[in-house]
Amino acid sequence: MFAHFFSGHLPAALEAGRQARQSNPYDPEVSAKVATVLYLSGNWDEGAALARAAARTEPVPRDANLVLALDAYRRGDYAEASLRAEQMPGKDFLPSVLRAAALGQMKSPEAYNSLAALHRDNPDSLDAFDERMRLRRVDPSITSSIQTGLVKAGMAR
Repeated sequence: MFAHFFSGHLPAALEAGRQARQSNPYDPEVSAKVATVLYLSGNWDEGAALARAAARTEPVPRDANLVLALDAYRRGDYAEASLRAEQMPGKDFLPSVLRAAALGQMKSPEAYNSLAALHRDNPDSLDAFDERMRLRRVDPSITSSIQTGLVKAGMAR
């Protein structure tokens, strides 16, 4: 599914996701991964609903948390977006950038530190922000909104 998605073949990716869900209807990880593809491609309501369903399990699948963080950010609930992004283990680009942007939108004093940590963990991440988001096939409106938050956090344009 992700191979199709990242290659730009959205219909094939969605078909593979539907098949995976049919084969594994009780696996929240599968549902969360399908939710990610749906959400990143701009199918926000369907992706968020699927992520919410997957998040009703313990532990919450990482991909469900990512989708819910993105959805909270898109809706302007920056506190929830920051919290969900912070709860994701590791120092991956998208959760890190989302947390810094959410803190920037809230004008949090922690925003600059979050941005500095992002730069420390991913030195080229801010210089190549647009390219990294494009490669992840993040909907351009979300990319633009996140970039606005990063600028508020202190990122130079």
